[in-house]
Amino acid sequence: MDRPPLHALLPLRRLLGLVASVASASPVSPARLPALRPLPHSAVASLAAVGVAVAVCVACAPDDASTAAAVADRDPAAAAAATAAVGPFSTSSHFVSAAPRLAKCDSAKSHHLRDGSGFANPWPSFRPNDNFLASFAKLMVMGDRMPAIPREADRVPVRGIDWPRIMQLTGDKSDATPAVVDIASDKNPLALTWLGHAAFLLSTRAGSVLLDPCLSDRCSPLSFAGPQRIVRTPCDLGDLDVDVVVISHNHYDHLDLDVLKKLADKKKDIVFFVPLGNKQLLVDAGIEHVVECDWWDSYNLQSRQRPEARLQISCTPSQHFSSRTLWDKNKTLWSSWHIQSQLQEPDTRAPVPAEANNSEDAIATTAITPSSKSFFFGGDTGYRTVTTNNVRDADLDSLPTCPAFRDVREQFGPVDLAALPIGAYAPRSLLSSVHCSPRDAVDVHADLAARKSVAMHWGTFVLSREGVMEPPRLLKEEMQRRGMAQDEFVVVDVGETVVVHELLTINSSLQNKPLKMPDITIDRRKDYAVVSLGRVELQAALDSLEADPKMRAVIFQSSLPKDIFTAGNDLTELYAPGTTFERYLHFWTTQNVFLGRLYTSRLVTVCAIRGACPAGGCAIALASDYRIMSEETGHIGLNEPQIGLIVPKMWCELLAKTVGNRNAEILATNGTCVPPKEALRVGLVDMLVPKDKLLPAAEKVVAEWLKLPSNGRSLTKQAMRADLGGRLSSLDVLKEECEMGWKFLTDAKTVAALKRVLEKLSSAKL
Repeated sequence: MDRPPLHALLPLRRLLGLVASVASASPVSPARLPALRPLPHSAVASLAAVGVAVAVCVACAPDDASTAAAVADRDPAAAAAATAAVGPFSTSSHFVSAAPRLAKCDSAKSHHLRDGSGFANPWPSFRPNDNFLASFAKLMVMGDRMPAIPREADRVPVRGIDWPRIMQLTGDKSDATPAVVDIASDKNPLALTWLGHAAFLLSTRAGSVLLDPCLSDRCSPLSFAGPQRIVRTPCDLGDLDVDVVVISHNHYDHLDLDVLKKLADKKKDIVFFVPLGNKQLLVDAGIEHVVECDWWDSYNLQSRQRPEARLQISCTPSQHFSSRTLWDKNKTLWSSWHIQSQLQEPDTRAPVPAEANNSEDAIATTAITPSSKSFFFGGDTGYRTVTTNNVRDADLDSLPTCPAFRDVREQFGPVDLAALPIGAYAPRSLLSSVHCSPRDAVDVHADLAARKSVAMHWGTFVLSREGVMEPPRLLKEEMQRRGMAQDEFVVVDVGETVVVHELLTINSSLQNKPLKMPDITIDRRKDYAVVSLGRVELQAALDSLEADPKMRAVIFQSSLPKDIFTAGNDLTELYAPGTTFERYLHFWTTQNVFLGRLYTSRLVTVCAIRGACPAGGCAIALASDYRIMSEETGHIGLNEPQIGLIVPKMWCELLAKTVGNRNAEILATNGTCVPPKEALRVGLVDMLVPKDKLLPAAEKVVAEWLKLPSNGRSLTKQAMRADLGGRLSSLDVLKEECEMGWKFLTDAKTVAALKRVLEKLSSAKL
């Protein structure tokens, strides 16, 4: 990254003196600096010995409005014109075009200082700390203990990036080896890969976007000292082929100028988006095609290779600060970013006939509908200002919070995918105004109405006092406290890719073999796999196995210590006062698309049922080819009526195809769960065995089935089950059913019944 030569560095005592003056008095201007002279070797050693705390302090010190400085006015149209049509994007004569200024734009520009000297956080949620630099110097230099770096095995895992999978999902290469089946036939997925700290690669059909790529060994102005990377990057810089680079602010752990220069040297037509005041830094480094943005500026980018694919990149607010030296505090703007990927495609369901006329050119046309996905990048941000390190939850709730993320939701609607910071927050009295804690991050997730969020800004550099691995632990605890689904806000490995499909999310971590997840395991054998059921990754598990040509069968068994075969559905997702229609739609669609895919899968599917098998677990069993149950204890059935719910219509059809119409009516209307012998008699299961013999019995069944050629059996099964399987996987059908179900769930009688059930249950699992 850009580092000053040694002769430009101050002797340590002068540098510390400057820190003290900045902390206690007015801002330091270049005219007030003492004359510079070459730095003695002894001073270099001393500076390294104290961990270049001052350099870090300069790059991390927020300042109040009085110490901010100015940025020149700019013209969005001129900025777009400056990036001439020489890149991967084209819009008229330019590949980047300025969009109309967003309606949420603050016409008063309250984040601009009135005297034109710079920027400030304009909300009560930000309270300047007049003693920040002195406190930070104490933290970094004067003895306050930083957390110990864990041994390598206990740090964030790093994996190689699954490039073939990303290429297949985003359509970059038609001949890419399929790594996963697109589970919703979605032509416009988002694939987000964590590169460590705040660096991400966002892959879309319209192009690839690199965000805050700090990939150097240190995030520091010095090459020999400063915060050092404790986990390696998941790829070489040369592996990255990007079209757009987005920077949130100028701190060294976000704006890595060395990396930006190398990217620009490798590919001349990359477009760089930066907040106000940061363009000159890049231009001085020889980087072309830099677009500078104020909050709520928005730009459209259209892919030259795929004219139907577009990106809209919008600069949005965050609560932070900026500086790269002692004398440029808040001269440049900081921001978050909202990126929308759009794919214009014909809507064959809505033909638009040509108007009747006598022209030979009159032809029938087809309506064009956009398939849209949205991504929010939080950059660095705080959410509330905490003035003490020991604060109660009730006190936190009473503090002002940053409204920026609610504004983003109001402007763009709910976010499909968000990357939010969860680390570098301790001590809270010092850093809360500019860095989110895990609890703050969950609040931001809620303000955005994000469908899924990915944790960032932790585990890569040691920048604050909390333990390196503490942020994900606190995030999990906060999610449990709020009753959130485990896949709603995820912690991923460095190099791991999270994919957002239409109404569905899957996680690429299921591509490894053998694989162990927190709630699900896949044990791959010669030509079949044993899946121990978990919470929500069932679809990804099935995708992974179906994409493997060696796999011909799958056995599902329970991973729980109790004798219960369950889909892991959270009953609180059905309790209307505690959820939303959008969450319920996601919950309902995820489950039923999986059932439809399972019902028509090319694989032989066998369920080894130990103990109770109610509701969602029963639905999985009904959608499978063969069901084996423990003979000693347990029961099986669609028991929704017993807890005040309706059995889903298509689940009733699954039941009728298994046990016959009359038996299905009796069982479903009464919510009956029958014991093993009765289940065998009516056809709910195909075999009873002692529970310690379940897996061997299932393996024996699989071995018999696999003696026959797979192709004929698979095609016959799909032909017989295509109608119901197709409806189970149809997003239109599911949305219609979901709307009907939501009316039922919001009925006062249903709400009261579910409340009584939840109060009785020690665990909200169906």
